[in-house]
Amino acid sequence: MKIPDKISLSVRGAGQDTDPVELLDRIKSARRSPEEVIKSERRKSTLKVNIAPWGDIFLKVYERDLKRTVLSPFRISKMKKTWNLSKNLLNKAIPVPEPAFFLEIKKTVFTVQTYIAYLWIDGGVNFGMLAHDKDIFHNDDFKSILYRGLDIVIKLHNAGFVHGDLKWSNLLHIDGGDPKVMLIDTDSLKKSSSPDLQGKDLARFILSAMEYQLKPDLREELIDRYIKGRKPRNTVIEKTIRKRIAHKKKKYEGRAIQSNSIMDDCIKTEKKLSRGYLKIFYRRGDEKWGNLALSYWEGKIEGLTRVKSSPHTIIHEGIVMDQSFYFKRYLMRDAGDRIKHIIRPSRARRALENGETIEALGFRTPRSVCLIEEWRTGFVQESVLITEAVKDAPEVRCYIDTVTAGSVQFRRQFLQSLGRVVGAMHSRGVHHGDMRVGNILCRFLHDEFVFYWLDNERTKRYATLPMSRRINNLVQLNMERGLTLTDRMRFWKAYMEESRFPSNEEKKILRKVMKKTMERLKGKT
Repeated sequence: MKIPDKISLSVRGAGQDTDPVELLDRIKSARRSPEEVIKSERRKSTLKVNIAPWGDIFLKVYERDLKRTVLSPFRISKMKKTWNLSKNLLNKAIPVPEPAFFLEIKKTVFTVQTYIAYLWIDGGVNFGMLAHDKDIFHNDDFKSILYRGLDIVIKLHNAGFVHGDLKWSNLLHIDGGDPKVMLIDTDSLKKSSSPDLQGKDLARFILSAMEYQLKPDLREELIDRYIKGRKPRNTVIEKTIRKRIAHKKKKYEGRAIQSNSIMDDCIKTEKKLSRGYLKIFYRRGDEKWGNLALSYWEGKIEGLTRVKSSPHTIIHEGIVMDQSFYFKRYLMRDAGDRIKHIIRPSRARRALENGETIEALGFRTPRSVCLIEEWRTGFVQESVLITEAVKDAPEVRCYIDTVTAGSVQFRRQFLQSLGRVVGAMHSRGVHHGDMRVGNILCRFLHDEFVFYWLDNERTKRYATLPMSRRINNLVQLNMERGLTLTDRMRFWKAYMEESRFPSNEEKKILRKVMKKTMERLKGKT
């Protein structure tokens, strides 16, 4: 016997007389052909759809799992709380998206599905995307935008609320004749005047400033402005803010921030498989790359060429839509690797994020367009990273062969350029996970050598680069047999000049590098 659905509907503004059953039919029709998929996960998705009489709206869809369904009669849902609190915020002139309707579907007493809709906002750009625009990021316009956002946070906290996730991507700047800032993604909104919770809330805003490498003095200005704006002023909040920042700053300071990063502002879609499901990430507005990823996974791309790689990766090269791409599939190495993936990101995701870390510091990597993860039983089994091929950029090994046979001046320029870029990486605390010459591409452009770094899965940035990591990279490069002693010394001098390492330690490091290199070479003979 089929249990009939019970539909409860709350509406604000237009559409007060809307029939719940008719509205549900319109929602289902709109879901089948949305104008835009903003985010898509297994049990939660956000869509841009057009539903009369509201027109374009943000529609959030929540499918409940068994645990939440069973508990639904005994507690109010998070979305219902958000719906109720949004009205309070708007009444207090705190700008948040304007709710349109809230609809819940129940079977007997159990809630199984929830819809919440907000009126569409045109012309908004989140603070994170603004920070990627260097013309805006380092001028007074961005500073004034930050102040406006901070003033709204002060107003929110003074009213006795906590946002719950005040990262920069959740603050929207709406330009126009009357520019304004709005708080978005209010799913974690709660009513609380707790100094601890409000301090942690503001700390997340300041940690975003660290994440986007905002100047320390401006970060202090933001904290000082917030403390002065609180009524009444509370010293506990200031202590909580600074304690939280001190605890979390290593995670955010110098973190990967790349212009138009996939993971910063991405579309995530999911596809069910016979066993498990796929997660596909690609940049907003680049839906064609999502289709490319799915086609590769299903083996529908013709003309791909297998490229030599390690035993635990599969790399294909091919031309699709008149562009050349590399498709790198990461496999599990052993049982231990599977255990590690319980607590850390997939290999492809680490390669992507670490590549973005060094991109943010001024070093180049091939542009990533898409990330694929295969999930089964709650864990990643395989992952794929798709990158654009770099034109006219062979491996450094190819340049070494050419340089050795070329002019003295050309050879000197190449080796000095390589030494300087490696020294710069080390001076910024970057250790490349596998700095073999096969993992460095080189392009000669406008009389300069430009280097691109591959295989960044194990690349890591340190506050201070450990000596063992420095020597590890230098040994990996020194293992190349195609260079003469003169070539190595030219590289070394350029490296030492750029790496900012004490000159009195030069001989000590050089001895360690040569000793370690000889040990490895003997092991290979």
